[in-house]
Amino acid sequence: RHDFRHHIRIIMEVAKNGETEQILAYLEEYDTEIGKTARKRLCTNSVIDNVLTVYGNQAEKEGIKVDYAITTDKDAGIKSVDMVAILANLMENAIHGCLESGKEQMDIRVQIGTKAGKFLIVVDNTCKDNIYFKNGLPKRKKRRGMGISSILKSVEKYGGNADFKTEEGRFISRIIISEKQISAHANHCID
Repeated sequence: RHDFRHHIRIIMEVAKNGETEQILAYLEEYDTEIGKTARKRLCTNSVIDNVLTVYGNQAEKEGIKVDYAITTDKDAGIKSVDMVAILANLMENAIHGCLESGKEQMDIRVQIGTKAGKFLIVVDNTCKDNIYFKNGLPKRKKRRGMGISSILKSVEKYGGNADFKTEEGRFISRIIISEKQISAHANHCID
């Protein structure tokens, strides 16, 4: 607002002098600059939007392309703490997976939506070709995998399911939580 006041004063002064062409040029330049700095919101749910913005920016700094398909603004009744635990760990793991892939072209695709009474999060990313799984969970040699444990703990609170797989050079993480189970969890917490 402070800077905007300065811009208005300049425009008023130029208008007093009848310099319409200068006003139009100035406003066009101002509009271009504002467009460069404006943050595009991915959805109106602030928790989802902020997590995806933070990790999306981090990915892009690493040269990783990120695509979003957000078809809901709902969080399906999942507490913010749990949504952050799920989504931030999925995104962080996707970034690590891309960087460890050794591939020149790296990307992450994020889908969040509600379908048939289920809240869905799917994150798939470029990955290396030889990922080891034990009991349906990815196992890393160098790291303990606390992110996966945190995801599972949060998803299980809501009676949901998480599954992980690789397919054609992609690592796919899928979270499915029934809206009925979320409601039951919310009612249980109130009692």
